[in-house]
Amino acid sequence: MTPSISSSKEPTSTILQEEYDSGAEADGLANQRDLEIFHPLLNHNIFRIVESNQTALLIGLKEKENVYLSGIFQLQIVKGGIKYNNVHYNASKQIITFWHPLSNSISGIQSSHYAGWEEEIFIDNSYKTLITEELNDYPCILRIRNAPVEGLLDCFKLYKDVRFLWKIRDCQAKNITSRDQTFDILTEYVDDFSPLEISTQWSAAIENLNMIHRNESLDVRIMVIGGKNSGKSTFLKLLLENFLHGGSSMEMTQQELLYLDLDPGQPEYSHPECISLTEINSSEKVLGQDLNQAFKKIIKQLYVGMPSPQDEPTLYLEKVDKIIEAFENESFVGTSLLNLPGWIKGFGLNILNHIIKQYKPTNIIILESNNTKQYTDSLQIPDYFETALHNKYKPSISTLKANSNSNKDSTLQKQSKFQPSQIRIFKMLALFHKTQQDIYNLKYDFHPLVTKAPVQISYGNSPGICGIQMLNEFKNIHPDDLQSALEGTIFGLHRVTNDITRHSSLKGTFPLLQEKIPNMEYVTLMLLHSIDAQNCIMNVYIPEYMITELKAAEHVEWVITRGKSETPLCEFYPPNKLFWEIEPPFISTQRRKKYEHIWKVRRNVKRRGHHLK
Repeated sequence: MTPSISSSKEPTSTILQEEYDSGAEADGLANQRDLEIFHPLLNHNIFRIVESNQTALLIGLKEKENVYLSGIFQLQIVKGGIKYNNVHYNASKQIITFWHPLSNSISGIQSSHYAGWEEEIFIDNSYKTLITEELNDYPCILRIRNAPVEGLLDCFKLYKDVRFLWKIRDCQAKNITSRDQTFDILTEYVDDFSPLEISTQWSAAIENLNMIHRNESLDVRIMVIGGKNSGKSTFLKLLLENFLHGGSSMEMTQQELLYLDLDPGQPEYSHPECISLTEINSSEKVLGQDLNQAFKKIIKQLYVGMPSPQDEPTLYLEKVDKIIEAFENESFVGTSLLNLPGWIKGFGLNILNHIIKQYKPTNIIILESNNTKQYTDSLQIPDYFETALHNKYKPSISTLKANSNSNKDSTLQKQSKFQPSQIRIFKMLALFHKTQQDIYNLKYDFHPLVTKAPVQISYGNSPGICGIQMLNEFKNIHPDDLQSALEGTIFGLHRVTNDITRHSSLKGTFPLLQEKIPNMEYVTLMLLHSIDAQNCIMNVYIPEYMITELKAAEHVEWVITRGKSETPLCEFYPPNKLFWEIEPPFISTQRRKKYEHIWKVRRNVKRRGHHLK
């Protein structure tokens, strides 16, 4: 039986949508809104300070004033407090890292009060005079500086489409931030960006789920369902921040959440075209959308090899079942969140129904629009679930209006300047060009991979690559064409602990696996540059920060899996005229002749002279 889906109250309109009978009242609200907009003025409400050979900014905010920043930066609340995505943060010595790409709506940082008995200014004594003399009238003071992320903004040198992913093209306050700084100060209604507006309906739903999260003694399982661009990732991000950081300072203790990231096309924490189970800790003060770059503890990760379940739905469901099985094995008594793809039509409904039955959610949030209502009404949600930690329970179902930013006035609504395919390429490039990753630092080098020496690994024997796994549609490739089909493509690199030689058969010199291998451990993605078939050696590129770890793994058998992951063209044909005088690898610049490779079969047609009179 499919339970009826009850809809919550319609969202309260934002200030921009409301209609007022009194023109004076409307003008008053407009003036109030204008007072909340931050207008950056150097040496007035913004001051530069130099610390550890790095320029930082001290920003003073008036009461309820909003400041918007894009890019990657660290923030310390020196005085007062802030409100970010409906969560209050007090002044302290704590440093918070923010990731604000312009591909997403930017959350405002709003001035707030200090929630405590005795307010204190948390800054080095050498700058306290500046604060007391120049910024004393501001109830909230922030210190902004670059985050310890080196080289990420240089990705545009290899892939020009992301030149303005982090810093805006024409910033109103460009005279305040320098070229070396990894962030920009944005001015609302002036600079070209989309501020995040959280509707009243979304806020009420998040507050209700936050109460359940804090008061439930058993596990809480929350999944969000919606079509493409419905705001699923945004809603889950808001939930995550409220769950981990939304309590008062008296009741805040270290908390963990489990996140089932099941969208291979737009993953939150997984490698590109992978799905994962990730543990997220409240001690990690990382806010915003990091586009899979920040360090996270991944419990289990699987390579799907395609951006959408539509390509191989059966394979996708097999991978999903393994992630949910790993989640159940954790016996986690706490809150978990599940992120899904936006495919809710046709067979996509079957996938959703399967995941619902496997995950057994306690709370289901449906982000509904006029275009998706007919599909979400067809969901088959069981009346009751039962788990090892939770006796028979009825899932709670809530329906919200999709995409909170759709409540904004149409004249202010801005379309994203970045397509999902561009963000996927950025994430793929960032993974392969990452040179260092730990809790404290991230480093990148975006010189083309073809300018660096690849890593050599043997294949066909142990240790080395003992098996090559391919999708069914690629298994019938002729042995003479196999090498050219493998070179220049991306694979998933897996570690295996058991002997797999009996599962493989040679096709030329290549050990192709005839069946699926259980208990493979995904390690990373691998770009196969070229193959020395005579010596059975593959020249490969793997993320540089993992090379030392993989080289230390002696006597290990590896399996590589070929999905449908596409190699970014800029890796083999970079835009800096690297191959100006020589022929680039894997790419032909010669045009075919007019009728080359075109077969025209002559029809057996009797002409006029062939007919008998």
